[in-house]
Amino acid sequence: MRRLAADGYKDLWPDQCQEVTEFLIDETRAFDGRLDLRHLTKAWEDRRQWEDDNCESSWEDLVRSSLGKIVVWNEGNPFSKREDIAQQRERVAEALRLFPGDVDKQMEFSGLKKSTFYKRRKEVGSAA
Repeated sequence: MRRLAADGYKDLWPDQCQEVTEFLIDETRAFDGRLDLRHLTKAWEDRRQWEDDNCESSWEDLVRSSLGKIVVWNEGNPFSKREDIAQQRERVAEALRLFPGDVDKQMEFSGLKKSTFYKRRKEVGSAA
């Protein structure tokens, strides 16, 4: 990614591409994501759009939005994958307390897919 940035992109200078690339890498790592070259090109296009004054949002917000990482505060919504997993574990643990021995009710209460439910149940250390 950094090598590609060194060449610039369309009407963006190499230093602008490098700034976008570093931001993309930092954002992806912050949310435990995987780097993807498709995101890089999109991020550069977001920067071009911002540079041309064709948007109201900052290019950083556009990149975050493209990554699906914009979080509007709403109580109960996790901010990261780690927080989401922690929240899932808490729901499973609560379901196990409320409905001991009733896997169907536990899954229904947790609101998780079957495979995710069993994975989180194993993580909280309960085997039914």
